[in-house]
Amino acid sequence: MKIGRDKWKHFAAGFLVSFLTVVIASIFTTNILILALGVGTSTVVGIAKEVYDKVSKKGTPDIMDAVFTTLGGIAASCVLLGFY
Repeated sequence: MKIGRDKWKHFAAGFLVSFLTVVIASIFTTNILILALGVGTSTVVGIAKEVYDKVSKKGTPDIMDAVFTTLGGIAASCVLLGFY
């Protein structure tokens, strides 16, 4: 199965959102739950983007875009897991 360029962009966006969320949250706490916060944030951002696409009709909503955004968030949390 070939993964299209758009899905990789969503993955990268989810990774970045999660990574930044965890790094910023770690300033205030060292609790490992901030990794879940990172994944949750990337999930919300991914879903919000697809809802925006549907409501605004400026894009094509695709549930797999939201899935790849979340997968990027999970990947970032896995990378950061070793630091927390």
